[in-house]
Amino acid sequence: MSDQPLDPNSSSTAPSDTSQEEIKPKSYQSIYWPLALLALSFLLFLAVQLWSLESQRRTLLNQYQQRNSVILQTQELQNRLNAILNELVILSPKSAQARAIAEKYQNSSNLPSTTPTAP
Repeated sequence: MSDQPLDPNSSSTAPSDTSQEEIKPKSYQSIYWPLALLALSFLLFLAVQLWSLESQRRTLLNQYQQRNSVILQTQELQNRLNAILNELVILSPKSAQARAIAEKYQNSSNLPSTTPTAP
């Protein structure tokens, strides 16, 4: 008998094949680790996208609120200018300067002609 231990996978007549040992990995590597890393990276990508979307939504909301305040200021200014022009229209029969200004700006604005009628 020989001094070599018996290997159940090898025959006694054939020499031991070491090429099969090189093919097998020495440590156990699971296919689930790459899939887990892929899933984790996908979840991270989704989280970044959601954070970006929320940031854009807040920015647009702030801009909308600022736009509304500017619109309100513009409307207030337009109302004050309309009041001044109405006063000029009322003063236009008495003053030539008021008449010239009223005629100039009444053509460019949508003010109704509110000249007072003589009593």
